Amino acid sequence: IEAFKSERFKTNMDIKALAFRNERVMELNKVVRNALFGEKAPMIVEGDLLTAYETVSAFKKRNIVDNSQDYKVLQSNLIKKDGMNVHEVSMKETDSKYSTRIFILNNDTESIDRYLEMAKELWNDYERTKNGGMYARYKDFLNTYMTTQQLSFKSSTNRPVFIKKSIDYGYAMTVHKSQGSTYH
Repeated sequence: IEAFKSERFKTNMDIKALAFRNERVMELNKVVRNALFGEKAPMIVEGDLLTAYETVSAFKKRNIVDNSQDYKVLQSNLIKKDGMNVHEVSMKETDSKYSTRIFILNNDTESIDRYLEMAKELWNDYERTKNGGMYARYKDFLNTYMTTQQLSFKSSTNRPVFIKKSIDYGYAMTVHKSQGSTYH
């Protein structure tokens, strides 16, 4: 914990706790984040360290976020958008000057239910038509609202559809994911 409170971490954010299992990574992220910001801190705060779990790109532009990239939160505002509570987050890559703005779904039940309702409607439109444009609308929705947890719903054909978490806290990672990375 002391390493995460150090000036070195505040400056470079190049320290990671390592674990063998994803469950332990989640526990370590929680412990470190609580030590840094307190147990009652909002879901996303200025100074948070986030790691992307998938690449999100904008049409014909550079990627908005890159898989496995770490980002330092510069600003976070909880807003209402499309009937959901979302965090409008301004963040920058920890190892470059580039910054970006994203929306992260808040973890309250009402927002998650609305998110799943909207995702299900878009998926069912695609499933009904098998139209690539409809699938693109579904993916655009997922890329617009990143999530910190895996979610799922049943499609109109009663098939389970899983939505992977796309971003999470970045204080810890699995040993497997860390291979090839440089951290202290």
